[in-house]
Amino acid sequence: MSPVTPTALEERIPAAPIPTEAAPAATDAAATATDAVPPTIVERIVACHDQLAACPTLDPGPQTDRLFTELVRTCIAAPGVGAAAVLADQRLIDLRSDLLRICAEGEGRLETRWAQRVCASADPETELAAFPYIENYHRLVRLELGALAGAGWSGGSHSRIAFLGGGPLPLSALLTHRALDCRMDVIDNSPPAIRRAERLLARVQPGGSIRTVEADASRPSDMAAALTDCDLVIVAALVGMDRVAKRRVLRAVSAAVAPGTHVVIRSAAELRTMLYPDVSVDDVIAGGLTPVSLVHPMDEVVNSVWVTRR
Repeated sequence: MSPVTPTALEERIPAAPIPTEAAPAATDAAATATDAVPPTIVERIVACHDQLAACPTLDPGPQTDRLFTELVRTCIAAPGVGAAAVLADQRLIDLRSDLLRICAEGEGRLETRWAQRVCASADPETELAAFPYIENYHRLVRLELGALAGAGWSGGSHSRIAFLGGGPLPLSALLTHRALDCRMDVIDNSPPAIRRAERLLARVQPGGSIRTVEADASRPSDMAAALTDCDLVIVAALVGMDRVAKRRVLRAVSAAVAPGTHVVIRSAAELRTMLYPDVSVDDVIAGGLTPVSLVHPMDEVVNSVWVTRR
């Protein structure tokens, strides 16, 4: 579950529009989709992976920031028509799991750095607002709340929400809480992440309206204790890094919540699955949940959003 929240990597995207890369013209009327894929897309992803893997550290800095920005830009700007062919390239198949690991570690280090900055600041709220990519967190939270409203969920101050995988900088949980004035539990299985989140929340949201809970989302007993009376559970994108682990988490969540409880699951689509694990409809059903809707953003927000119900 830890040490990440699902939007930190995507937040390294610059605010300016990202140019797309034109595909070469087909020289034959019978050219296949593979022929139309710009060969540089695979090469750029491989190059980013190899350079990041060679970095002595994934801490934020000029080199790592440049490489993560290039990686995200490539994955969200590539033409959708060629995504299947790109993902079928054996080079990407071979490196994808390691690239997901690198992205997760990079996000965790980025969040830790900013959690430390906010906690050390004489004006923590202003420091938090200065986080250069906070607008993408706002966008993703608005996307989720809109999808939930479309699914018939009406949250407010009466709601109790659990966010699984809050990490050291639980911005998504904080912004959701502020949007709804609800009770919020930030859940993570990493003691260091929980301690950092506690310190940060004590600075920017004192009063105990957001709790931190150390629990393992893949353990049914932990979820049974942590999710009591929740009417909404949000599962971060990196909670469950592969299909087996994701289904284990979803089964633990569905067994712990009451029938009718909504569960939001962050996912990814097309080349964005090189940055975050994807969640299929079969995963949702195997996890004991009923799929309601699936939203794929087309802008700089990387994560897709499943709305499901127990």
